[in-house]
Amino acid sequence: MLQQLSQRVYVVGGGSNKGLIAGPKGLIAVDTGLDDSHARRLLKAAEELGRPLTAVLTTHAHADHFGGHAWLARRTGCRIYAPAGEDAVLRHPVLEPFSLYGGALPPAGLRGKFLLAPPCPVHEVVQPGPLEVEGIRIEAVPLPGHSLGQMGYRVDEVFFVGDALFPSEALQKYYAPYCVDLDETLRSLEHLAGSRAATYVPGHGPLFCDSESLAAAVAAHRQRLEELRSRVLACLSAPLTADQVLAAVLAEAGEHLPDAAGFVLARAPILACLTSLHRAGLVEERVEENAWRWARKMTPAG
Repeated sequence: MLQQLSQRVYVVGGGSNKGLIAGPKGLIAVDTGLDDSHARRLLKAAEELGRPLTAVLTTHAHADHFGGHAWLARRTGCRIYAPAGEDAVLRHPVLEPFSLYGGALPPAGLRGKFLLAPPCPVHEVVQPGPLEVEGIRIEAVPLPGHSLGQMGYRVDEVFFVGDALFPSEALQKYYAPYCVDLDETLRSLEHLAGSRAATYVPGHGPLFCDSESLAAAVAAHRQRLEELRSRVLACLSAPLTADQVLAAVLAEAGEHLPDAAGFVLARAPILACLTSLHRAGLVEERVEENAWRWARKMTPAG
């Protein structure tokens, strides 16, 4: 479970990839996973290394990445670092299901631990660039798109990239990879493609330790997002609501949503596609008969 990546950088797997960085004052974690059980595994790994856990870096404020923060902060007194904007969700986790539910109080179906983590303090707000944490120099790299303020962290040629990159297993499981801004997600993938590191640690799945495997994963993620956007556009020969677009795209892909949480997580990238297409001038939106519909923008006959 505990894998050493460099002289002072480790990764702890199991559901999600969590980092440990050894410094002069102790260990810095990168994310804590979904819940207390993930945090306990992280603390056990720290104990195996014989060092106190003194700080936690957050890649982004999704419950499966910070669900163990509160337990770990209570248990160890560690300092919590979070990217600007993402910090608000750590302090007020209901903002995650609240935003997915369209800005209204979410029902019980959206209050499971996958969408609603326990609240935790934020001691430091992370800005892009060089970052000194507990005596360790780390580079904070903006990787927005999957969330508005997602941040990657580089140290010792190891690059923790959060959910900026989805492995093939995730793309096989979910036709619509989660994102809130499709254009920014594509730009973050371009950044990863042009970056240089010995090891890339995604939020989930296998690590990437060579340029070929990284390039293949980046290309597959990019291709899926572009395919999704194309399918959304193809649906809009007649005006449809976003929910109708979602149903049509997933029916074509042969995917069946299990519950309300799955629905809102699949709808977000559909909405991100619609925004991307609207930015490009390819679709238009209007309210008709009390329904908000989208349609392909017709160009004047030339």
